[in-house]
Amino acid sequence: KRVDLWGDVEHVTLERIDGGAFYIQGVNNVLIKGGDWGPCDSSGPSECRSQSFVTEDGRLNEHTRNVTIDGAVFHDYVITGVGDHFECLFTTGGSNVTIRNSRFYNCRTYAIAAGAREWAHYDHWVIENNWFGRTCCVTGVGDRNSAIMFGGDVGVSNMVIRFNTFIRGQGVVQEGHVVGANNRVVNNILSQTGCIHGIHYSGNLFIGTTCSRADKGFAYGYRFNGVRLKVDGSRAKAIRAAYATVAQGKSLRTVAHVLARMRRPSPAG
Repeated sequence: KRVDLWGDVEHVTLERIDGGAFYIQGVNNVLIKGGDWGPCDSSGPSECRSQSFVTEDGRLNEHTRNVTIDGAVFHDYVITGVGDHFECLFTTGGSNVTIRNSRFYNCRTYAIAAGAREWAHYDHWVIENNWFGRTCCVTGVGDRNSAIMFGGDVGVSNMVIRFNTFIRGQGVVQEGHVVGANNRVVNNILSQTGCIHGIHYSGNLFIGTTCSRADKGFAYGYRFNGVRLKVDGSRAKAIRAAYATVAQGKSLRTVAHVLARMRRPSPAG
């Protein structure tokens, strides 16, 4: 089943809903607190045949404002029809939208798709402190790396992606139009899936090469098991303390400082 919030809806909280999907357009002050969203499929046979949506339509004067998704789980949105387009959460715009403390896994084809339109825009979007698991296939074969996707008819602008953890192979990708202005990917743990021109990168821990001098290639003393960072035994105490700052959503500068100290040779004597 799908929950629809349209038009002049204001001041609504959906708390701990066990549902298929939701559709949000033209609302003001909506909170989705917790809840389990999915499974859904694109063409049947289930009753839930929809992605979840956060969208707006300026042609109808339906502008979406002040939406927060906090602590929700999105999972098992699957493609069941040839040529279907699907993802866990599809967005086209809105103002003051935050997606935080949530989990996404088994999403086909994206966990979050950001697809700007001529009649919709992004203003102050924050995606923070989330966990991104597996994304999968258009054709039904093979995993993808497209947890968060920038696309659409016009460039997505004004979005910050921070303090998120992506499992091995997952990251932020661009498909379609060039990105717009004022987009930042900062202080995440993610795989190298391509550096997107026009996005500011800083303080990330990458599996693979980095996207800026302010990022770190996969940190000395760590290994990644596909879900979380694991530490080398000889440096466990120092590295666990550093990683704790990541888990708490704090700046990765502390991690970089600890790792830099560990690389220095010990003083003589």
